[in-house]
Amino acid sequence: MSKRCELQKEYYQNHGNYKGNGKYSDSYVKWLEDTIIEIRNENKIIEEKQTMIDPPSGWKYGFPKPIPQDRLKDYKVWLVEQGYPQSEIDRYGENFLCRYWEK
Repeated sequence: MSKRCELQKEYYQNHGNYKGNGKYSDSYVKWLEDTIIEIRNENKIIEEKQTMIDPPSGWKYGFPKPIPQDRLKDYKVWLVEQGYPQSEIDRYGENFLCRYWEK
């Protein structure tokens, strides 16, 4: 289902018919514009607040990469899921440190 169809379905469920005398009612068009602006703003905030992670010798394994905010606490598991070798993490032991920065 396209994003447009999803939005029309959401509007119909919450407000009723989205068609007026013309193709779409004025209230639907206003709601749709506001919703799209809100989605764009949310995406912009998400894009602006990317945390980058770069483990030791990360360039060999495709790092640095953006790490999801909800994975910062279990970053070692996430690194392995992303192709970073567990042996590299084990080799550094307690001294395993990564560089972080906001992109």
